[in-house]
Amino acid sequence: MAVNDMAAIGAHGALLDRGIRIPGDVALVGYNDVPLASRLEPALTTLRVPVKDFGRISAEMLIERIQTGRATRQRVILQPELIVRGSTV
Repeated sequence: MAVNDMAAIGAHGALLDRGIRIPGDVALVGYNDVPLASRLEPALTTLRVPVKDFGRISAEMLIERIQTGRATRQRVILQPELIVRGSTV
């Protein structure tokens, strides 16, 4: 599991350059689901972050703070989606 897709993409190239098979020898997972992740061979398994939901909820919280003059403490949990591709199967 890499810290993000770009790190996983770098590892992907380095592993293949050394003759290490993905996923035969090593399974590889990224985070963020950047467009390049699906174009690799094998394509990168990744976690897709709900970026639009992050933005919408953040904007709603900011608008509420501007309108009321106070910030309410909220716990918001947004689940990433596992996108299984060739780097793990």
